[in-house]
Amino acid sequence: MDRIYVTAPSDDPYEGPQRAGYFDQDVATYWHGDTYWDGNNRADKNTGDSRWGQGLYRTAQGRWVLHTWSRWQGEQPTYTYTADTAAHDWLLFNNYDKDAEKHFGEAEQERGPDLGGRPEIGGPVLLRLGDVLPLLDAYAKSNGFTRAYAARQLLYQALNEVS
Repeated sequence: MDRIYVTAPSDDPYEGPQRAGYFDQDVATYWHGDTYWDGNNRADKNTGDSRWGQGLYRTAQGRWVLHTWSRWQGEQPTYTYTADTAAHDWLLFNNYDKDAEKHFGEAEQERGPDLGGRPEIGGPVLLRLGDVLPLLDAYAKSNGFTRAYAARQLLYQALNEVS
């Protein structure tokens, strides 16, 4: 078994990266980053550099791990967990369309910022809702709201009741 340790950045600038977990490389699937000719060398498409490269693992448990490596002597590779959306985008960017479709379904024809639409209300907030998510979705659907709008409305109501 070839165990790979996954790290996470530390909030403390004086500490190095912290171990976040590990996976068995022998049973994981690996995709190597695409390269292009930059006029002098083969450069990695993800980093834009011939000295640094990236690859992507999918562990046996279905987690995505971004592998960044260096051709510099003494530089250690890094392995960090990455979100499904980032893994999906990485696969598409590196021309692994069939693999992206296998793991995430058919890709949208176009994706990007909404031009000329409503300006962003505020920065995104990561919140794990667990069992509450189906209730939120049902509330949003019954009122004709988007999930985000429904969540904001319910938060406004709850905060007004407590203040």
